[in-house]
Amino acid sequence: MGQETAEAVRAGWLDDSAPDADPARAALAASDAEQSAVAAWDTAREAARSAADTAREAAAAESRAELAAARAADGARATEQSHQDELRAAESIAADPRLAELLGLPTATGVPHPRRETGEGTPGAGQGGAGKFPAVTAPPPPAPMRRPPPRPPTGAWPWRTSPSPNGR
Repeated sequence: MGQETAEAVRAGWLDDSAPDADPARAALAASDAEQSAVAAWDTAREAARSAADTAREAAAAESRAELAAARAADGARATEQSHQDELRAAESIAADPRLAELLGLPTATGVPHPRRETGEGTPGAGQGGAGKFPAVTAPPPPAPMRRPPPRPPTGAWPWRTSPSPNGR
């Protein structure tokens, strides 16, 4: 060890210029400093790895959010287009008075025609087309729902497996 210390002093790695300098102590201090530096480097490397993982997760979350926003915008556009198509279809049906009357839609004045009962005439009767189409009638409303009557008790009181009140 003495020879290694002397070589370290000659190389300039250790300082022995002070009168009370101990090259062995300086070597131990340098070794401790090296170990501290390695530990600090390991800690910094772990922190950098953790930061990189967090950054990757944040980028993936941002990408998912952008994709969800784009899908929502596409869905909103498709819904708006569907609404516009349905509106155009309803307007074209309502523009034909005969179809509007058959379907019970409001007329151009905005007042709906009441449905006719059977025998009151047919659509287009006043237009020279009497008898071409059958009268449109609404189906009768469904009967109100009722609960079934309570069922009479069956069997012995109150269950067959329990003893009756008179001991039989």
